Amino acid sequence: MIDRNHVRFLIEAGLSSRIRGVSPLRWTWTDADGTERDATLTGDNAAAVGQMLWDENHASVCDRYPEDDLPGPTDQDFAYGKHHRSSGIVDPAQVLKACHCLLYQSCEHEGWDKSQACAFIESLCDSASRRVAGYEDAQWGAPDMGSTVISIMDMVQKQRKGGFQC
Repeated sequence: MIDRNHVRFLIEAGLSSRIRGVSPLRWTWTDADGTERDATLTGDNAAAVGQMLWDENHASVCDRYPEDDLPGPTDQDFAYGKHHRSSGIVDPAQVLKACHCLLYQSCEHEGWDKSQACAFIESLCDSASRRVAGYEDAQWGAPDMGSTVISIMDMVQKQRKGGFQC
């Protein structure tokens, strides 16, 4: 199980304008009866969204370790209140790493790919990736790689001459 601080960090990241920009964090998923749903993270539903992430992680750990004592703080519920809110300074790279960690720790059960929690994490990752340093300055599409082509024979000849190191 991940710890409560991990979930709090993800919720705070989702609420942070540094990560989400000017629009609130939104996500879409298809529920068990096939209905497409959407949600928006707000201060009012932050605790419920955090509990949802916590519950998905718990479901995954239970699926992964059905016969064992579960690792981590499984006897707790997620708790989130206004006193837990951060200053809003959140590093996008750390958000991505925390998202990938939760994804890794929560993807063991069959319903993960279609879960609301998975959709939330994908949305948060998408938002954070757009805030990583250098993203705005990067070229849209692939950068020009140039037209220099080196043949295998050229590489072999350079290697024989000692001018090319693999």
